[in-house]
Amino acid sequence: MIKRSIFAALIFALSSLQNDARADAHLSPVFGSNMVLQRDIPAKLVGWADVGEDVTVKLGEKIVGQVAGTGKEKPWTLLLPVQKAGPIPDITIIGRNRITLTNLLAGDVWVCSGQSNMNMPLIKAPQFNGVPNVARELATADRPQIRLCNVVETGEWRVCSSESVKLFSAAAYFFGREIQSRMDIPVGLIQAAANGSTAEAWIVSGGLYSRFIAPLTSMNIKGVIWYQGESNSLRASAYPELMAHLIGGWRQAWGQASSSGSGAPVEDFPFLIMQLAGFKCPSVPWCGPGSFVELRAAQQRIVETVAGTGLAVGIDIGDANSVHPTNKQEVGRRLALVALKQVYGQDVVAAGPALTDARFAPGRATLVFDPGGKDQSLVFKNSATNGFELAGADGKFVPASAQLNGNTIILIADGMTTPCSLRYAWADNPPATVFNTAGLPAAPFRKTAPAISVNDLDGKRVLVLGDSITAAGTYVKFIEYYLKKCYPEKKFELINSGRCSETTSGLSEAGHPGMRPCVHKRLAAEIAKHKPQIIMACYGMNDGIYASANEERAKAYYDGILKLANDCRAQGVEKVILLTPPVFDPRPWSTRLSKEGAAPQMNHPYEKYDEVLAGYSKWIMGLKLDGVSSIDLHTPMKNEIAMRCQKKPEFKLSPDGIHPGPLGHLVMAHAVLNGLGVDMRVEDLDVELAAVDAMIGTKK
Repeated sequence: MIKRSIFAALIFALSSLQNDARADAHLSPVFGSNMVLQRDIPAKLVGWADVGEDVTVKLGEKIVGQVAGTGKEKPWTLLLPVQKAGPIPDITIIGRNRITLTNLLAGDVWVCSGQSNMNMPLIKAPQFNGVPNVARELATADRPQIRLCNVVETGEWRVCSSESVKLFSAAAYFFGREIQSRMDIPVGLIQAAANGSTAEAWIVSGGLYSRFIAPLTSMNIKGVIWYQGESNSLRASAYPELMAHLIGGWRQAWGQASSSGSGAPVEDFPFLIMQLAGFKCPSVPWCGPGSFVELRAAQQRIVETVAGTGLAVGIDIGDANSVHPTNKQEVGRRLALVALKQVYGQDVVAAGPALTDARFAPGRATLVFDPGGKDQSLVFKNSATNGFELAGADGKFVPASAQLNGNTIILIADGMTTPCSLRYAWADNPPATVFNTAGLPAAPFRKTAPAISVNDLDGKRVLVLGDSITAAGTYVKFIEYYLKKCYPEKKFELINSGRCSETTSGLSEAGHPGMRPCVHKRLAAEIAKHKPQIIMACYGMNDGIYASANEERAKAYYDGILKLANDCRAQGVEKVILLTPPVFDPRPWSTRLSKEGAAPQMNHPYEKYDEVLAGYSKWIMGLKLDGVSSIDLHTPMKNEIAMRCQKKPEFKLSPDGIHPGPLGHLVMAHAVLNGLGVDMRVEDLDVELAAVDAMIGTKK
C-alpha cells in the first residue's frame, strides 16, 4: 500500500480552500521556494484566485504579469520571462494575500519516475541495502546547484545536501549529479515513483498518474527518466504498446513549448528508460523464469518505435539474488550519458556495442558490431560462459564459442551445421561479456536468419509488382546491380512489372482520372506470361487513397495483400516477398493538405498520411503466411529522413513527397538487400549513389 503523501494531502487541502467563499490566492503545489524553473523558455506559473480577484506577479521588484482570478474551477496561468541558467530573483504573488518564493534557480527539470528501483534511496532503508560507499557519497553531496523534490513524500523542494539526499532516489541523484557537473547548469529532480507499481498505474487514466504526475504538468520540464518494468515482466508482450500510450499521454498532458531551442514541439520531450538489470527471477506473482529477458526485449522495442526515447543498458550491474541492485551510481551515470548524447548534443560515448549485421553460413554465424562511437572497439571480458548461443532449424539453443576479430565476432557450436538463430545474454541473469573500451555493455539481442535470402533468388525468375514507385524501376535496377556485383557466381533475373497508380485494395479517390488499376485484374496474366518462381510486391502508398486512417480502407488493403499472396502461391509461385509501403512526406504538399476525416480527394492528401502507411507497414511485418516473407522499407526511409533533417531541415527523400528520388530508391534497395541477408553498410550514401549511378546511369 502506498501511503498518502503530503503532496497529495496539499492538493486535497487546496481543493477544500477553493470551496471557501473567499479563499486566498494560491499556487499549484509544484511551485515552492528552493525550486528549479525550466530555463530558456517562458516558464509557466499556475495558481487559483477568486473570480475577479486581481493577482500581480513580481520577479524581484519588477512586475512581470497581472491576471484576474477565474475561480475554483479554472486556474490562472502566467508565463514568466525567459531565464538563463543560474539564480533568479524571488517571485512574489500578490492578491488579497502575498506568497513569496525564494532561493530559486533556472535550470533543467527532470521527472524521475517508475517503481522501487527509482525509489531506492542512498542509505539503507526497508527493502533496500543502500548504495556502495555511501559515506563517501554523502560526504560530497552538498550540491546547492541541485534541488530535490519527492512528491510521494513531502512534496517540498529542498537544496541538495548530505542530509536531504539520504532518502532521495539514488538513481535520480546520480543522474542529476552527472548532468549538473557536465553541463554546469542547475538541475531540479522530481522523484515520483512507487514501489511495486505497474506501468498501467502511471498512464493518464491511472491512479498514480492522477495523484503524482498530473499536478506536475502545471510546470515546464526538460524530460523524464524511467526505471520500471519489473511488475510488468509477466506481461512483456503488451509492454511496448502500453508504454507508447503512457509516453504519448504524458507528452500531450504537458504540451509545453520547446525547451531545446530547436523549435521542435516538446510533446516529444525526452523519455529515457533504464533497461532491467540482471536478476534470477523466481516464480512469484510479479515475475517468473524468463520474464525479465522478455521485458528487456520489450524495452528495446519501445526505443526502436517511439520517437524521443533512449535506453541505458545495465545488464552487467545487476544482482542475481536481489531485484534492487545497489550500484545506482552506474545507473544514474548511464542514464546521464544517454541524456548528454541525445538531449544535450555532447560528444560522449553513450552506449555499448550494437549489433549491425548478422550473417548466417554453414557451420557458423558472423556478427558485426558498431562499437559505440569513435575511437571505440570491442572488448571481450572473461567469463565461465560467454553468453552466446546458436540454434538450428529445431529452435534448440546450445552454447557457442566466440572468436573476436576487430569489431566482428564469429560463432561456432559443436555439431551445428546450419545455424538459423543466435542470441546473446538472453537470460534473466546472463553473463555480460561484450563491452566497448568505454566500459559500456552490449544490450541483449537475438537474431534469426532471413526467411528468404540471396540463395533463394539464385537461378530464379523474380517478378517485381508495384505502383508508380516500382514502375520507375530505379530501386529494382539497384537491387539487380548489387546482386550481380556481390555474387558474380550466382544468376539473378528480376523482371519489373510495376504499374502507375496501382493498388491491391481496388480503391480510388475523387478527382483521380478514372478508377485506379488493381493488380488482381492482371495478376494471373502476369504469372502466366513470366512464369516467376518468386514475386516481390510493393503496395500501400496508393491503397489508403491518401486519406486519414479508416477501418474500411485498411481492411480493403489487408484483404488485397492476403489475396495477392494466396493467389500467387495457388498459381505455383514458390515464394512471395512483401515490401512495406515507402514513406509519405507531407512537406511538399503543405498548402494542399487535408485534415482528419476529410473525404479522400486527389491532390489533397491527409496531413498525417505517413501514420497510415506506418500502420500498414506494421501489419505487413507482422504477417505470418507459409511461403511469404516481409521486408521493411518504411522504417529505414523514415530514419534516413530524420537523420538528414537534423543537419539540413529542408532535406527531402521524395521531392514530391510520394515518389522517391535516386537517393530514396537507393535506401529502398539497401533495405531489400539487408532483408535478404546482404551486408549493405556504407560510410556515405551520397558517394555510393554517385558510384552506382556511374555504373548503371540512373537519372538525377
